[in-house]
Amino acid sequence: MQSTIQNTIHVPCPEDTVLAKQAASQLVTKSDLRELYISFQTEQGDQELKLPVIAIELLTEILRMFGQGQAVQLRYHPPRMSLGAAANILNTTQGFVEKLIEQGELPVISSETIRLIPLQDLLDYQRQFKQKQFDAMNELTALSEEMGLYDPPFDNPMIK
Repeated sequence: MQSTIQNTIHVPCPEDTVLAKQAASQLVTKSDLRELYISFQTEQGDQELKLPVIAIELLTEILRMFGQGQAVQLRYHPPRMSLGAAANILNTTQGFVEKLIEQGELPVISSETIRLIPLQDLLDYQRQFKQKQFDAMNELTALSEEMGLYDPPFDNPMIK
C-alpha cells in the first residue's frame, strides 16, 4: 500500500508552526538525547513507543522546518537504485553512473534485465566525493593565500 505522505508537500498551518517551534526547541536543546519515548492513547489503552536515534533526528528536523513555516516533503528510496535513480541522487547523467560502474567506483547488482546499485554504496560514494571536493577547495584556498591571491573574508559594515 502506497503512503499518502510520500512525495506530498506538507505546509504547516500557523497553529502547527507554533507547536512545532516549541517541540523542536525542546528536542534540540537536549543534544545528549539518545532515547525518546512517545506516549499515546488508543482504544486498547495507553501505549509507549521507543524511537530510534535516526527517527529522533528526522523528527527534530521536520519540527524545526515546520517551526520556521517551511513546507516539508518526504521521499523514500528503495535499498537498490536503478541507474537513472542513482544519477538523480548524484545530480549527474546515467552515462556518468555507468562510467563509475565500469571504473569500479560503484558496485552493481545485475540481473538479465536490469542493473541496480545498492543505496548505501551510492550514498557512501556521494559522501566520499563531497569530502574530496571540500578537501580540494581548502587546498586551493590555502595555496591562494600563500601566493597572496586570496584575502580571507572580513566584516564590512557596508555589506549586510
